[in-house]
Amino acid sequence: MSNHYIALNRGQGGFKYSDFVVGVASSAASDIELRMADAAGLKREDVIFALKAFIRAMEQGQQITLFPPL
Repeated sequence: MSNHYIALNRGQGGFKYSDFVVGVASSAASDIELRMADAAGLKREDVIFALKAFIRAMEQGQQITLFPPL
């Protein structure tokens, strides 16, 4: 099954659609990327719910060792 990707480079605020790289192939040139599996039948609400969970995880520095605490 295929996936859909949306990617953004560091420093881009995402206020313009042109800030994003969107497609069905991974963008190795982008700094941050979100992959959504087509076969999962995800809805927009599912993705937003997961993104909010990722934000909570990133805000708790003790759980993420790749990055320093915010």
